Amino acid sequence: MTAINLFCQGGTAFMATDTATTEVGTGLLLSRRPKVLEVPHARMAMCWTGVAPNLPGQSVENGPRQRIRAALLILGVDLRRASQAAIMAALPAALRAMHLENIAAMPGAEPELLSLTVAIALWCRERGPMVVIGNSEAHGLLPAYTFARVRHFHSAARPDCSIVPAALGREANVSDPSDFDARKDALALLEAQRRICETPSGLRYHTVGGRAILTEVSRRGVTSTVLRRWPDVINQPIRLEA
Repeated sequence: MTAINLFCQGGTAFMATDTATTEVGTGLLLSRRPKVLEVPHARMAMCWTGVAPNLPGQSVENGPRQRIRAALLILGVDLRRASQAAIMAALPAALRAMHLENIAAMPGAEPELLSLTVAIALWCRERGPMVVIGNSEAHGLLPAYTFARVRHFHSAARPDCSIVPAALGREANVSDPSDFDARKDALALLEAQRRICETPSGLRYHTVGGRAILTEVSRRGVTSTVLRRWPDVINQPIRLEA
């Protein structure tokens, strides 16, 4: 699973993520590579969370980024040159294709295990910074595979909007830089998500680790900063520090 935190402040959209890819069923750490797919020319960054089957041609090292890139390419959208509008228009079909891959690869699995969420931080000339999410399952009034702008979003092993007071010890307006520090408090959210150990499959092991990364998307482009490196070891379970 991937820890994702999305929010906007001023003219910037932020995405705070971890980099751990763990093996379903064992919790062994397979990779510490970044999962955020940056598209600087389109002023976008995207990431997804959920379980992935072992798919042909997708290495563990680049799997998270490679999967969404491949899903878009099949639809004729090449992220090396596609516009922001073209990418956003294709993402619902890409999410549906990824979800169907999960269903085909894991027949009989619980719907919760098969579900996927795609998170996007972007900046556009007309609206400025935005954070957008799309789910493979219907939520509220939103049908499946629908993308919608949100004020903020937090995920971990399971989506959990209560993570902000749990991590900071207080309620906070994540859109207000005087109330929520984009670096310090985003790292605190990732640390809290790191402590969650129940996965959607009901198994208990930690899935958040590797590095804590903050990605910023603004009119100037896309940048990523490492906030922390956790001492997680490849081919071993993630173990929390004492």
